[in-house]
This record gives sequence, C-alpha cells and structure tokens, in this order.
Amino acid sequence: MQKKNGKLIFSPSDLTKFLSSEFVTWMDRFSLEFPGNAQRDEDSETNKILQQKGLDHERAFLESLQQQGRDVFDVSSAPDRYLATANAMKDGREIIFQGALSDDEFIGYADFLVRTPGDSSLGSYHYEPWDTKLALRAKPYFLVQLACYADLLCSIQETLPRHVHVVLGDKQLKTFRTEDYFYYYRELRRALLAQQQEWDRNDPPDFIGSEDFGRWTGYAERLMEQQDHLCRVANIRGVQIKKLSRAGITTMCQLAQSKLSSVPRMQSSSFAALKQQARLQIESKGLDIPKFEVISPQPYGQGLATLPPASPLDVYFDMEGYPLIEGGLEYLFGATILDNGSPEFVDWWAYDQKQEKQAFERFVDWVYDRWQRDPLMHVYHYAAYEKTALRRLMGKYA
Repeated sequence: MQKKNGKLIFSPSDLTKFLSSEFVTWMDRFSLEFPGNAQRDEDSETNKILQQKGLDHERAFLESLQQQGRDVFDVSSAPDRYLATANAMKDGREIIFQGALSDDEFIGYADFLVRTPGDSSLGSYHYEPWDTKLALRAKPYFLVQLACYADLLCSIQETLPRHVHVVLGDKQLKTFRTEDYFYYYRELRRALLAQQQEWDRNDPPDFIGSEDFGRWTGYAERLMEQQDHLCRVANIRGVQIKKLSRAGITTMCQLAQSKLSSVPRMQSSSFAALKQQARLQIESKGLDIPKFEVISPQPYGQGLATLPPASPLDVYFDMEGYPLIEGGLEYLFGATILDNGSPEFVDWWAYDQKQEKQAFERFVDWVYDRWQRDPLMHVYHYAAYEKTALRRLMGKYA
C-alpha cells in the first residue's frame, strides 16, 4: 500500500494480507496515514531466511531459462519499468522478467510474463503470469496474487490470460485456469477497496480469532489485552466470539463472570468450557504455574477413555525438519519413553542427507524392536506430520 499524488495504490500482497486479516490492512493504512504512531514487529530471522531463499529460487529459475536459450527480457533495472514492460509485450518478447503492471488502483511486479499463443490486442499471442514460490504445494493466496496479475495484464493486452502458473520450491510447474479463481479475486478486491473507502482511524475492524497478524502481531496482542478481547480465550473460535457478542458478552472478564448457563446457538457444554477457560486464564495471570482443573471423566468411549491401555514400551515421538534446503532435512527424531517410571529422551540427529538416512533407519529399527517385544505398544505423535514425513523418507531412501 502506498500513496501516489495523494491517491492510494494497492498491490497483490495487500489483497493476500486482507484475505488473512482485515485488521492487518487497516493497520497498514493507519501506518501510512500516521507514520510513527504504531511500530511493526521486527522481521524474524526465519522470515529473513525465507525471503532470501525465495529470491534464490527465483534467480535459479531465471538462470535455468537463460541456459535453455530462451528469450528472457529483464526489466527490473529499467528507468520506467511500466513502459519497458508494455514495449516488451508489444515487441513479442518470449519471457519478461519482473514485468511491471498497473491500473488505476493496483500495481504489481510479476516474476515472469510468458508469451502464449492466443489472440489479444497485441496480435496472435498474449501473456500469462508465472510466479516462483518456495512452497511445495500451491496455496490459496498464490492464486489471488496471480489473478491480480492476470487482471492487470488486461489493461495492456485486453485479454484475460487463460491460465496462471506457479513454479514451486521443488521446481514443479503447476498450472491453473484463471476463470476458476478470477471471480473470487474480484470480490476480494471489491471488499478491500470498500474497506479503504470507509476507513476510519477510530474504528478498526474487530478481531475474529485465529488471524495471522504478520508483523502487526505484537501491536494486535497489546490491543487485545487492553480490550480484554474474547480472542484471548484459548481455543475460542471466531463463530463463538460472534455468538457471545450477540448475547452481550464482549470481554474475557464478562465471559468468566457470566451467570448465564447458555447462549443462543451454542451448546451449553461448549459455553461452560469457554467460561471455565476464561476464568482459569484470569486467575493464572502473574503466576509461574498456571491454574488448572481436572475435567470430570468422559463416558466410556469418549475423550481420553478412547486411549488403549498403556504399555511400558509406548513411545512419544516428535520430529523437527528444516525445509529451506534442497529436498529438505529431517534433522531430529526425538522420542520420550518411560524407564522404570521416569521419562527418558532418546534422540537421533542429522546434519546432512547421509545422516538423515542413518537416523531414519536407526529410529525405525529401534521402534520395530520395541514392537516385537510388545505388539500392544503404541507410538504417540502430534498430528499427521510424523507419519507423512516417515513415508516420504521411506520413498526417498527406498
């Protein structure tokens, strides 16, 4: 988001931030209008690494195109990138790197614009946007960005690109039909512009829970604490916040102290759990060890009662991976076991691909040995990552 000659100009990244959180877009506008009144968080070291890896990925793809002998026209250092891009398109250059695109309200810089057969105002060809991304699978916001580039291309070639493309971190090229995503993008763009037209420095959007505030996270958390916002209640969902608000409960203290036994359109058990959680969080403030209450046992077949009987050879397993190198690296296989009733941590480390293979083999052999000794033992792990990663390593190392 920026101002040119007093007019607000937006970018595809403004759309993706609006998609994640309307509050973030509101804060970007506030920071633009009143610089210095609110401080963003410092960029994390992880984000800095990701940004550099993203640039490296983009540069590597550019070099691969050049090595193939493709006609690549680089406009990144042109004095007027918009004019250079438009002229390159009219000249029919095969690939335009860092093409600059704009209309009355948006500007964007596409990683690559690739010439494709198909009539347009340029002639018997038109251009389609390609973006390089570190991720190994396409994400929704990639398509929002690409749809915006496709829209901006229309102002030059007067034809909507039939397809948009993503070059993923493993060098796979994924192609998507523009029209499958274009109308959602247009509605998102309309909503962003409507928010900005009605923007009021004294009326920020309400928090809805589980938002990604990006570099406004610290500011948002301080504001939520000042407001005693319901978002601060652990595990609360946005739809529950709306139901509580309609019932006149708008703060964590109000929730904790509520005399109601239920609110409309919410199960009484869910309401009771939220009240208990809010009360415990308030009572735990300032304590080194948070307060807790043991929940009454669930009927058989529910909750923790579904766990199988304990085995002395049970394993509690976690993995840590580093995805920012070629092929990724699972660098830690960690397991907690009970040894004569006391917890013991067992670990296998890897600093390169060879050691990753060794750690994988040794961990599997170790678990298999425990299973042979007690076929009723179990491996407990967090979510699906461990199973997915082990299967990937099984295929990787045959």
